[in-house]
Amino acid sequence: MITFKQNQISEISQKLNDSQVIALPTDTVYGLAGKYNDEKAIAEIYKIKNREHNKPLPILVGSWEQAKLVGIISEDLQKFLTINFEEGKVTVIVAKQPMLKTSYWSTKSSVAIRVSASSFIKKLTNILGPLVATSCNISNELPITDYKLINLPKLKYKVMGKILDNKPSTIYDSFTGKIIR
Repeated sequence: MITFKQNQISEISQKLNDSQVIALPTDTVYGLAGKYNDEKAIAEIYKIKNREHNKPLPILVGSWEQAKLVGIISEDLQKFLTINFEEGKVTVIVAKQPMLKTSYWSTKSSVAIRVSASSFIKKLTNILGPLVATSCNISNELPITDYKLINLPKLKYKVMGKILDNKPSTIYDSFTGKIIR
């Protein structure tokens, strides 16, 4: 497995542009990430993780403006979330934008989005746009919080770094106005 440092942003971006999946530090755990509209990378995430296909992938973004590219977020909802939650501490479920038309997204009516507080994730998403990202582990196993512990046989790339906080983000369902987790 090839290990990158966070300052190798152009090399990491190139791998993600080439439909590769990379394990990287997020706000809460190490995540398996790919470009949000890359069918090959999305399929690879499911394969690496042994994830059930009925479990959708969340999206990481660097700002609320970017979040609005993939999800329908009203000014009132954005204001509510920014007042009540710090960046990186909430994942919001909203209706997806109609422009998400790849075969993966065409079967979904909603999307889970987290605005990351990580400067590394912000840099990546500023270059590449939104990323799909799910915890870096085999499904139903404990999430990984240290890059040295990553041992997924089908994974080729990881980024050395530290997560910001190992507490799971709150999940807020904008359809019901309720906190799921």
